[in-house]
Amino acid sequence: MAASSAPALLSGCIGDDDGAYGPWQGPVYDRDIRLRLVGWASLAPSSCNLQPWKVMLEGDDTLHLLVDADRLHPVTDPAFRQTTISQGTFLELLSMAAAAEGYKATITLFPDGPYQTAREMATHPVATVVLERDAAVLPPGLFASVRNRRTSLQPFSPRALASAERTALLTEARSVSGVGVGYLDRGPAFERLRALALEGLRLETATGSVAQELARFIRLTPDEVARHRDGRVPLSYAMGVPIRLLYGSYAFTDPESYLLRTTMARVAGQPETASAFAWMVTAENGREDQVRVGRAYMRLDLQAAALGVGIQPLSGTLADFAEAQAARHDVQTLLAGPGQEVQMLFRLGRLDKVDRMTPRRAAADLIVSPRR
Repeated sequence: MAASSAPALLSGCIGDDDGAYGPWQGPVYDRDIRLRLVGWASLAPSSCNLQPWKVMLEGDDTLHLLVDADRLHPVTDPAFRQTTISQGTFLELLSMAAAAEGYKATITLFPDGPYQTAREMATHPVATVVLERDAAVLPPGLFASVRNRRTSLQPFSPRALASAERTALLTEARSVSGVGVGYLDRGPAFERLRALALEGLRLETATGSVAQELARFIRLTPDEVARHRDGRVPLSYAMGVPIRLLYGSYAFTDPESYLLRTTMARVAGQPETASAFAWMVTAENGREDQVRVGRAYMRLDLQAAALGVGIQPLSGTLADFAEAQAARHDVQTLLAGPGQEVQMLFRLGRLDKVDRMTPRRAAADLIVSPRR
């Protein structure tokens, strides 16, 4: 999942209690349990915070999750791998929310087969979920951290993570079948990963087509945040509004501009201050593998929130655009075992301050009409 470097100059969000941040308070009560579950699941992390989810309701107990093909980023994610991982985070959080409400969620992945193109996303659901009341279902402890989870864009403090924290993080991620998890916090390989993470961030700002795509998801003004309810937003509108007035739609699009050069100088602190790097691998690279990675990452993300640990995916290093292939190959060589595919790389560390909320779409906006 992309946590792009271009918005890092503007990392976080304003934190106003307007509609864009209201979902973090939890969904309003609705007699249809599915709408409440979608409200909770919409707080999941997603690539570029685009929240590429559509939900179709069927009958009284069934929902279908589809990719919102209007919320793709095809330059940086041409194979839709990051977007598919984002479906996994949504499903895992929805499943947890169901358990917290006393429901068992039976999830069938790709009931009509996996999609391969954006056009097929409308007819090939990621999953069908059937809900059933089950008194034996226990509320998952991790779910209590959902409103505190964040994707961190700030530098971390130099304090190392404790071994108990590392164990807790890895245990949660490894609870998802088919996903392997690795961890490094010292040594030559750790330093090599730090350099590769920095290279991935540099590629996002130095590659024109990538910078232009990622710039589309930066919301600099209150109107943009209210209208889109996604993407990245400024630390303060006092910074974002003048940038938009001065640069217009060209803000953050030119790799040679002062904005992107300044951004790169700031984001260098992200990998440089990492206490540890962790990654996820799968034996294959199919759609179901990618969904499972998303589910594992969601669990690790919530465990990080429970521990007060910062976490940030470093997607540029594993991106699928041409200029990133050398870095991706180096990461693959460094971290993957025989026949394995590295799906995610992320940094972990201590937080000096609480990360801010990001905008969220309303649950009702994710609901679409049934197919005919």
